[in-house]
Amino acid sequence: MKRILVVFIIIFLMIPIEVFANTAEPPNIVIIVEDLPEGDDIQLISSNQVERVNRVKKGKEVYFAIYFKYTSYIENQEIRFQSSTGDFSIELPVKAFAYNTHYTLDYNSHQVSEGKSLIRSIKLISLRVSLTLLIEGFVFYLYKFRQKRSWLAFAVVNLLTQGYVNYILQGESPITPASYVFFSLVLLEFVVLIIEAISLPYLIKERRRAITFSCVLLANLMSFLLGGWMITNMPI
Repeated sequence: MKRILVVFIIIFLMIPIEVFANTAEPPNIVIIVEDLPEGDDIQLISSNQVERVNRVKKGKEVYFAIYFKYTSYIENQEIRFQSSTGDFSIELPVKAFAYNTHYTLDYNSHQVSEGKSLIRSIKLISLRVSLTLLIEGFVFYLYKFRQKRSWLAFAVVNLLTQGYVNYILQGESPITPASYVFFSLVLLEFVVLIIEAISLPYLIKERRRAITFSCVLLANLMSFLLGGWMITNMPI
């Protein structure tokens, strides 16, 4: 019965909740330029009806947030870029405006597709989850957990919770200020802490529950600090 209750609590806390709020930013489109080669650069040089353009570079990616003068819709917008390999242009389809409408631009082929790349999202989520499991696993090892059952419980619970956290964070726009994403991370990590503080001391019998609980606290503190660094320095 207790195990059923733990599973129910985990599922309940991981149900995503939509929150709607006003924002100071006007509607815009965001163009993500992936896998920019080392030493290359790209700039947006012209577009119809552009009010302003924000350019952000993070790692091997460049983001262009484009704000148009007329914000009801965009219609066959031609956008010209200047890159290290020469000038080129792309054309966006007719699209009703939404907040942070995303397009992905392949730097090599100059092909544009709507939305974030699925492969990109999978790679980024996998990388962040792997780094988090590595650092939390190190803490788990320092607490002298050695039994396979303990490690299995640790792996399953953390894959679920960290997979959930990073899936939600991946929905953020890459141009969202790091402070806003950090606030989301605080809320998500608090939910994760509750889940793991309830489930892991119950599922792991190798050591006393107080020791397992302290391990959970330290591991989540370390993963929170790592998460703060990742959202600041890595693409989202």
